[in-house]
Amino acid sequence: MPLHVLAVAWLALAPGAARAQGQAEAAVERALLLTALGRHDRARLEYAALAASDAAPAVRRFAVLEAARSSLAMGAADDAALILAEALAAGSGLGQDPDFQTRACAEAVALARAGARLPGALERACADCLGPPAAPPQAASPSPWPAGRADSSPEVRVLLARGPVLRLEVPAGTLLRAGGAARALPAGTLTLTLEGAAPGFALRGTWAGGALPCGAEAWLEPRGGLARLGQGLYGPRLRLVPLDGQVAAVQHVALETYLRGVVPAEMPAAWPAEAHKAQAVAARTYALAHRGAPGRSFDLYADERSQVYLGQGRAAPATDRAVLATRGQVLTHEGKPFAAYYHAHSGGWIEGAGSGMPGPAPVLAPGPDPAGALAPPMPWRVDVGQAELLAALARAGHRATRVLGLDVAEASPGGRARVFSVTSESGVLRLPAGRLRALLGPSGPRSLLCRVRPAAGGFTFIGQGFGHGVGMSQHGAAALARSGLGYQDILARYYRGARLERLPWPGADQATIQPQGEGT
Repeated sequence: MPLHVLAVAWLALAPGAARAQGQAEAAVERALLLTALGRHDRARLEYAALAASDAAPAVRRFAVLEAARSSLAMGAADDAALILAEALAAGSGLGQDPDFQTRACAEAVALARAGARLPGALERACADCLGPPAAPPQAASPSPWPAGRADSSPEVRVLLARGPVLRLEVPAGTLLRAGGAARALPAGTLTLTLEGAAPGFALRGTWAGGALPCGAEAWLEPRGGLARLGQGLYGPRLRLVPLDGQVAAVQHVALETYLRGVVPAEMPAAWPAEAHKAQAVAARTYALAHRGAPGRSFDLYADERSQVYLGQGRAAPATDRAVLATRGQVLTHEGKPFAAYYHAHSGGWIEGAGSGMPGPAPVLAPGPDPAGALAPPMPWRVDVGQAELLAALARAGHRATRVLGLDVAEASPGGRARVFSVTSESGVLRLPAGRLRALLGPSGPRSLLCRVRPAAGGFTFIGQGFGHGVGMSQHGAAALARSGLGYQDILARYYRGARLERLPWPGADQATIQPQGEGT
């Protein structure tokens, strides 16, 4: 539903309520309270009216993003996409704001992963963030991947999306299996919803001309192609289950096939081949370390909570070569794969394991980035307004009307924030730094290697690097590769003391691979 329609709906509910600049703070407070109470429908109307008002640009920018997030929380991902598309339109003042474009496109990426159908205008405006559209399954590919070879590597379970409603585009002949029954579906849209109430939720699948009660679990098996969910293509088996009161789609996929969708998502295809190989080994190791977690219906998220996975329509020849060249190779510590964390840019300092990122301390040790001056610096500054901070606090269940102070209360030896101190009229709140960064999302600091300064209308984060800083720096790996190091040496420098080995599955040799050097 577009913003102007929502704004009209809000005015019908609150006749005579003018949206002058002086009333913006009161409107933001109402919307934040509604969000905290879970009244996303009313909160969305408040945000939409603010976005259509003559409030300050920073307030309108915040309102658009929150209106989209409220729509997503209601399960209306398509509405959220329309809101962003309208705000980015050529005639919109916000659409000309580079900072808003960056934040709106970050939200568009999240919507695409949630299965939203993005309007063409939004896809065009955010093409750099979204990447190229997935190729049709039948399209020929110049990939070096051997055609027709079965992938015999271990299977991993990837949570692709979850929401009140999931919609998948399936090819003709796709099988939907549930409760001992199986239906061959026509080409088109399959809609999954929940029936009943917790803890007895049941799935229901509907499509043009048919429906099937699915109980507590269903399996989708695309035939003659792949199923499309959001911007990605997936197969050969998707498990559909209730999860936390929502419908979840979990792909069961062979590890090496999974990596073909991870490496190009995590590292540009134009980067050096040895960096791609280091990335493939790190991603494979991370996935195996999280495989088979007890008590969970999936092993990995398809986003930054684990590692970004684009599905089976986005493989690139350069990264395919890296996956093939390192097939079966993993890093081990004391004989087992470990959580081989990695991040975009260290800012010059690698953090150690801990602070919510468990792992073997000898391997994930703190210290200067091994790439040193070879990796170009990545300075940044981010302005965060009062409205964005208050919304972040509301999402964490903390009510406030104004943030009076924001400081780094604790930092690591390398200078990364560990705890933020947030002062409001309610008192002083100490928040884990990673928690506040996650709550702010794309609007927040790029890394926690930062300091905070008061600014007009909010606060300014000033820092270096991008990401959590633990494990391998991707920019550092690329710099070392350009200097002539092989991937074994790159891995040895970032994961000190780890062994690089091949796992014994068909098609992968079992010989141990020694790094070329001892690392630093």
